[in-house]
Amino acid sequence: MIPAAGFAWRSGGLPQRTRLPLVLLGGVTVTKEQWAPVPARADRLGAAAGVTGLPGVGENTLTYGTDSTPMLTHLVDLLGRAADASRTCVGGLGFGGHLTPRHALEDLRVRGLPTAPGAPVRDFLRRAAHRTPLPRLMTLTLSHVIRTPMDRLPAALPGGGADEERLARPRTPVACTACRVDPVAPLSGVRLPERTVPHLRLVENAALGARPEQAAETRLWLLSQALRMAGTANGVRRAASARARVLRARRRFAHTAAGAPA
Repeated sequence: MIPAAGFAWRSGGLPQRTRLPLVLLGGVTVTKEQWAPVPARADRLGAAAGVTGLPGVGENTLTYGTDSTPMLTHLVDLLGRAADASRTCVGGLGFGGHLTPRHALEDLRVRGLPTAPGAPVRDFLRRAAHRTPLPRLMTLTLSHVIRTPMDRLPAALPGGGADEERLARPRTPVACTACRVDPVAPLSGVRLPERTVPHLRLVENAALGARPEQAAETRLWLLSQALRMAGTANGVRRAASARARVLRARRRFAHTAAGAPA
């Protein structure tokens, strides 16, 4: 595992005779260590892979905000010395999915935006701006990464959310999972990209994708979408996609048998 810029890991797929597409994953409420197996197995993925902590997370001493996208551009530049950065897929995990679309607007090398378990698009930020009570853990996390006291957080949240014009502007494919009862990124927030994003692949679940019983399914689905968007066509991508479908079918069958929504 090789550090890049001090707050990212990359391994595998570098170097090769033929440069491989780049898959970069990063989040705010998850750590890069949780995704360490992805770059460790990159040689089998048909892609060069990297995972990073976004601003304010772990070893990343930057402050999260509207000006955070240069960090992602810098990492793509850095890893692009050995990978094919013109075929980059940037996955925003959780709240990281608020930052990656902004990066895609500025960096034409980005070919895909997978996000899981659901990114706050607009409704979350509007609720926060109006001081609607938010989950305490998320409030504490955002207070830390934005370097702002909790009572000043609503005014400091970056961007104020995405509007329809900005969402419709990028032609980059987007894939995301959404939870019907997510207290952070409510399903109403997904309806906006559903109406506006030209190339959207959406999976709706009754439970949060990060829950232990669903984490493997979410991770495999996210990985398969990232590899598809980056342009790989190997057996690992197809196997990950198939395995995610099997796990989803089993979970839905179990919930149906128990009389609960899936």
